[in-house]
Amino acid sequence: MQIITDAGRAHLAWSLCEGVGPTRFRRIVECFGDAAAALAAPVRELERVPGIGPETADAVARTRDPQRVEREILAAAELKCRILCPSDADYPPGLREIPDRPIVLYVRGELRPTDALAIAVVGSRRCSIYGGEQARRFGELLAQAGFTVVSGLARGIDAFAHHGALDAGGRSIAVLGSGVHEIYPPENAPLAEKLLGRGAWISELPLSVPVRATNFPARNRIIAGLALGTLVIEAAARSGALITARLASEYNRELFAVPGRVQDPMSIGTNALIRDGGAKLVTCLDDILSELGDIGERMKRGIEIREPFSAAGRAAARNPEAAAAGKTTSAGPGGAGRSSDAGGSRDAGGPSDAGGSCDAGGSRDAGGPSDADGSCDAGGSRDAGGPSDAGGSCDADGSCDAGGSRDAGGPSDAGGSCDAGGPSDAHGAAQRADARRTSEGPRGAASGLSLVERRVLELIGEEGASQDAILRGCDLPPGEVIAAFTSLELKGFVKRLPGQLMQRRRGHA
Repeated sequence: MQIITDAGRAHLAWSLCEGVGPTRFRRIVECFGDAAAALAAPVRELERVPGIGPETADAVARTRDPQRVEREILAAAELKCRILCPSDADYPPGLREIPDRPIVLYVRGELRPTDALAIAVVGSRRCSIYGGEQARRFGELLAQAGFTVVSGLARGIDAFAHHGALDAGGRSIAVLGSGVHEIYPPENAPLAEKLLGRGAWISELPLSVPVRATNFPARNRIIAGLALGTLVIEAAARSGALITARLASEYNRELFAVPGRVQDPMSIGTNALIRDGGAKLVTCLDDILSELGDIGERMKRGIEIREPFSAAGRAAARNPEAAAAGKTTSAGPGGAGRSSDAGGSRDAGGPSDAGGSCDAGGSRDAGGPSDADGSCDAGGSRDAGGPSDAGGSCDADGSCDAGGSRDAGGPSDAGGSCDAGGPSDAHGAAQRADARRTSEGPRGAASGLSLVERRVLELIGEEGASQDAILRGCDLPPGEVIAAFTSLELKGFVKRLPGQLMQRRRGHA
C-alpha cells in the first residue's frame, strides 16, 4: 500500500504549516503553479500571495519542517493510513468540486469509486427514539439502493445511520473531528471497527490532533462535500447539523429533511428547513431518488453510474436516450436541482465560495484559528478551542442542542407506500435489519454497563418489555432511561421490536 505520493508530500508539508488553511493554500497554488513549486519558493515571495503578509510568511518559515513531514508519514504507515491530495486518483471527486477542499485527507480503510454515489445523514447527538429509528431506517434504505452513507460517527443520529448502512450490507464513511488515530466518542469504537471493513474513516487533521469542539464546523463541510445530498434527521434550532445543511446548499448539493413532531425541540431545525423551502421533505427512499434526477432514475433501475461529479457525467445526465437504452454511463450531481435553498441561491453558476462561512450564524470559525479571509485552518495548531468535555456536553458536530424533555412515545408511522423494495411502515427497515442480525455478543461485558443501563436491562427481563412499562418501572429520570435504550442497543445487548418493545439479544436473556 502506497502511503503517499510525491505530490502528496508537498501538500502534506503545507497542511502542517501554521496559518495555512484550504483557502490560503488555494491562493498559494494559483500564484506559484503547484504545491511543490510554492514549497521551494523563498519565504519573502509568499508575501505577494493575496492574504499573506509578513507575519504569516514568518509563521510558514518557522513551521515548514521536512522532518515533521517524514514523522507524519511514518506514523500514518503504522496505522495503515493513506494520505491523499487532490491530484491523487482516490481523492473523493465530490471534494474536488468545493472551493475549500481539504489540502490532504487521511484515510483508514478503503475508498472506492462507487463512494461518489453518497448521501450524508446528519442530526442531533441527543436524538429521540423516533429520530434514531428513522436514521437507522434511512441508512439501511440508502445502502440497499446502492448509496454510500456518509456521517460523522457521533452519538445519536450519526451512529444509527452508520449502523443501518452496515446492517444492510452496504458501505459507510465516517468523517472525524480529530486525527484518525483515535475514535470519539469511545463507545462507538466497535462501530468504527466495522466501518473499516466496509468503508473508511477520513479526516483532514494531522494524526496528533485530538477531539476539539472547534474542529467540527470544518469537519461538517467535508461531510457535505462528499455527498450528492444531505439528509437531516432531527436538529435543534442551533444544531451543528444545520451548518452541514447550509454548506450542502452552498455547494449546490441536494438537501433533504425528515419532518419531526412540532413541539419537540429536536425538530425545530429540521421543520424550519422544510418550512423555509431549503430542504425537500422526505418520508421514504423514493422522495430522495426523485430529487436526484437522472441519477435517481438510474439507481431505481440498477444502471451503473460512473463519475457522478465529472463534467462528462453532467453532460450524460442530459442524455435521456442513453438512459432509456440502459447504457452504462455517468450522471450529473443533483439531477433536477432546485432553485431554493437554506442559505443562498442554487443557480447554475455552481457553489458559492464557502471559504468565509462555516457557521450557522454566519461566522466560519467556532473559536479556533482561521485564515485571515475566514477559512478554517486544517493545520496542526488548534489550541484556541480546548478539548470538548469527555462527557459530551457539546454535540460532536460542534454545536449545543437546545435540549428539552421528550415523551417516551414511539415513532409515528412515517413510512407511506413509496419505500422502494421495503414495507410501507417506518419500522420496516429496522425489522428487516433485525431479522438479518445474528446472535452477536455485546460490545462490552455487562459489568461495564452504567447503573441506569443495568437497571433497564433488568426490567426488560427474559420475555422483553414495552418501553412505557420500563419507564414506569424505573425510579429514574425519563431522559436517562431513553438514553439507556439507545446505548444498550448500540452495545448489542438489546434490540427494538415493533410496538415500542425492547428485547434482549440472544445470549443475554
